[in-house]
Amino acid sequence: IPISEITKRLNDLKEDDSMKNITHNMITPWLIQAGILYEKVVDGKARKKPTEIAKGLGITLEIRNGLNGPYSIVTYNIEAQHFILDNLDAILSYHQEMKKSENENSPNQYQPWTDEQNQQLINMVSQNIPLAEISSTLQRSQSAILSHMNKLGIS
Repeated sequence: IPISEITKRLNDLKEDDSMKNITHNMITPWLIQAGILYEKVVDGKARKKPTEIAKGLGITLEIRNGLNGPYSIVTYNIEAQHFILDNLDAILSYHQEMKKSENENSPNQYQPWTDEQNQQLINMVSQNIPLAEISSTLQRSQSAILSHMNKLGIS
């Protein structure tokens, strides 16, 4: 099943509606930092793919057919789902630390982009530098980087 189905099932187990939902944006970054997934920017979007470690855990890349043709999706077998459940505390702790760090390390947040920053972004993307490193260098959130890449028409 895809990560969206895992989060849906986890959220269905909540006993209290006031509890915050778990999202794929909480789980996926932890999997990336653990070397289980990696990401590459393709067509202005960060695409996740499983590493060799992931394949041993039961995380694979599937090609599926949709209304607009074939697409790839990362899927998790039952062993991979148990792995995520077993590491849920670590995942949530990592998410909290990343949110705290992102707020502290994004001083350019909400600031206009300069021509120099635009050129630096274009150069880094053309060199296939990972999104996390681009974010750190430009001191902007990863979502802001992706949004600006779309605006500039680069991928």
